[in-house]
Amino acid sequence: MVPTEEDPDIAHLRELAAKCRRLAGNLSDPATAAALRQMASEYESLADGKDRASRPEPTKPIIL
Repeated sequence: MVPTEEDPDIAHLRELAAKCRRLAGNLSDPATAAALRQMASEYESLADGKDRASRPEPTKPIIL
């Protein structure tokens, strides 16, 4: 599968990560802010994994 644009699931995960970071930046409670930053990191990791899985592996050139 060669995506022509970003997969909606990947985009959604990145949006959730951004939302968590925004919320964390507006909080005065350090523990809650840290939990939201951790959630953002996990959403980004999931998005990166789905992104890598959706890309074809590069082909190696054949040397004759």
